[in-house]
Amino acid sequence: MPPDTHRPSLNAPHVTPPTGWRVGVDLANVATVREALAQFDRRYVDRIYTAQEQRDAAARPPPHDADALAARWAAKEAALKALDLCDSGVNLRDIEVHRAPDGAPTLLLHGRAAETARMRGWQPASLSLSHDAGFAIAVVLARPWPTSEPTDSFHATSK
Repeated sequence: MPPDTHRPSLNAPHVTPPTGWRVGVDLANVATVREALAQFDRRYVDRIYTAQEQRDAAARPPPHDADALAARWAAKEAALKALDLCDSGVNLRDIEVHRAPDGAPTLLLHGRAAETARMRGWQPASLSLSHDAGFAIAVVLARPWPTSEPTDSFHATSK
């Protein structure tokens, strides 16, 4: 019987971030988000999600809107971890999942999230989102702040 070529090899090299980079990951239960929507409706989405994130989720028919919101929740939590913002009192609306023109998810930092991440020496470098079987996951890769002036790749804005 030929070997299973679709299964990853246990000897395959693993990917490690460059020295000094950080990673944050979070898993969200879509049912929990769906319950929050049912119980708190606008109060929930207005407290956690930006207007653009709400529009992005509303563009998906139920129940997929909850999938999109759960993925964004996971991204916000993963960003808190990767950017060293857990203890900073950042408003979750200051961490925004944005879709680039090619559809790739990116992070936009606003207000206190942008200021604190910059002060602590971190900037978002990459975001990956996925959802399946009632769960959403996000992985955020953060890189050290460059020693030169910030560039547009940081996507930080002030409100």
